[in-house]
Amino acid sequence: MNIIDAWMNYSKFHTRILKAMNHTLMEEYQLGMNDFYLLYFLGEADEGELQQSQLQTLMELSPSALSRMIVRLIKYKQLNIIEKHSLDHDKRGYAIRLTKTGKELLNQLHSTLEQKLNHSLTEEDLAHVLSLSKP
Repeated sequence: MNIIDAWMNYSKFHTRILKAMNHTLMEEYQLGMNDFYLLYFLGEADEGELQQSQLQTLMELSPSALSRMIVRLIKYKQLNIIEKHSLDHDKRGYAIRLTKTGKELLNQLHSTLEQKLNHSLTEEDLAHVLSLSKP
């Protein structure tokens, strides 16, 4: 197998996993993968908070797309899963913080996605995914 064939196989595999995860998130939580990524990055950040510019870099979204996503998540089911506040050192910038409710939701999302992946993927697929995460 050459590198192009390997890449095409990987790309198909990756797309299949993303579709399964996105379908689960939409069906059970009315959230998409980018919503999950935003919550995930906040959950991994110190004190559950990142500047909007940091999120933009991590997520590779335009400022307007990220702003729309943040507004949507602030309003998400009126659960207050994230908060937006001005930066002390720069009143033009904002930080986004994961709330306690947001942390609980993120834990549910992790559990749901892990369960879905464990049931959807073969043992060989799981081993492949885990091998990709090794440094």
